[in-house]
Amino acid sequence: MSIVRGSDFAAYVDLRVGDTFGCVHTVELIGTTAVFIPAGIGNWYQCPTDLLSLY
Repeated sequence: MSIVRGSDFAAYVDLRVGDTFGCVHTVELIGTTAVFIPAGIGNWYQCPTDLLSLY
């Protein structure tokens, strides 16, 4: 996911079996930020501003 314009609050949780299962990471994404979300990672996002994103 890549932010083109605006901002996005995102949360990622590790759903893979192992020591990091259930670990959560939160971040605010702003323009020109890109995130790679690998298999086994759950993601959620909320748009506090008008947002244009690219998948």
